[in-house]
Amino acid sequence: MTAPLRFVLGFAVVVAIFAPIACSDDVGPFQPAERPSANDSIIRLTYSAADDHTPAWSANSDTVYYSADGFQTQPTSRGVLLSVPRRSGTANPLLLNVQEAGSVAEHWLLAPTADPTAERLAFIEIVETWSPHQCPVESFSLSCVLDETAARRPPLNRIAVRVRDVEATGTLDGDPTLMIDLRGVTIVSDSGMKSIVHNYPFQRLFAEERATAVRASWAPDGERLVLSDGLQLLIWTVGADSAEAVPNTEDGAWPAWSPDGEWIAFTTGRQRSAGPG
Repeated sequence: MTAPLRFVLGFAVVVAIFAPIACSDDVGPFQPAERPSANDSIIRLTYSAADDHTPAWSANSDTVYYSADGFQTQPTSRGVLLSVPRRSGTANPLLLNVQEAGSVAEHWLLAPTADPTAERLAFIEIVETWSPHQCPVESFSLSCVLDETAARRPPLNRIAVRVRDVEATGTLDGDPTLMIDLRGVTIVSDSGMKSIVHNYPFQRLFAEERATAVRASWAPDGERLVLSDGLQLLIWTVGADSAEAVPNTEDGAWPAWSPDGEWIAFTTGRQRSAGPG
């Protein structure tokens, strides 16, 4: 399992702080403060045969929530939400009546994060991906590279940002949901309806590393979420029909609100040449 992520929450005046992938020549390398090694305090929490990823703390810091590629109750699902005690123990599925053995449908769920009251969970459901078509052989071929990884993890097309009461027992259909259509693929009609995969950073990272750039972070009031559609940051008031774009956050991803609510920190990446469309 990847190292636990640290989350900070809050919102008032949005100010973007970002970590660029390349430093300017006149900026020296970051130097962390000296601190003792904490290797002797590291505890392995999971032993899944597949990937475990996108960890987040529970509101009381006693539990780690995370995503796994399959679990005993949902062995063929590509994304199951689980919890495990901070000091190690048995991992269990989250979301009653959704991920238990015998559930009607399997969902592809990622990136769980609890609201400040610990009463609700926000998470991402991958609703639709693009089929891994063969690449065209025309001039577009340089911008369309579909290897074995791309076939297993095709480009994202549509996601749902969902919020669910932790004790809810109904289906996901009744939960507050924001649907987002993601960019990164263009269907070219004169090339036999082939998929052209654009090299947006969030699409590449998902295909290569299952990195979930669209992960959400709660505001301290528990009523709003900041998230990314892969190309910018959005603020969603839970239950609203749409989200509002945050200015000057192009290519922003992995946002986190500061504890005092005055800042949003996020990562930004550079787009490669995207090809046609």
